[in-house]
Amino acid sequence: MTGDMLERRIATSLEKVLLAKADQVAATQDDSTVVVWRRIPVAEGIEIHVREDSVGSSESSAIAMREAVRAAIGRG
Repeated sequence: MTGDMLERRIATSLEKVLLAKADQVAATQDDSTVVVWRRIPVAEGIEIHVREDSVGSSESSAIAMREAVRAAIGRG
């Protein structure tokens, strides 16, 4: 599977999760803000990095993203 195909498949899987949360978070940040990132292990050599103040930072969103990526790379 090419990178483009993988990216499209993952984006399609995540669309519902991210759109559902998009209206709950205001995207404001200045240069003085401390940003915290969460690392979500997916498979050997693959991680998702999610900023704590982003639309995908909830536990349910993180799980959905991890499972979508696993499914896209064939590791259910």
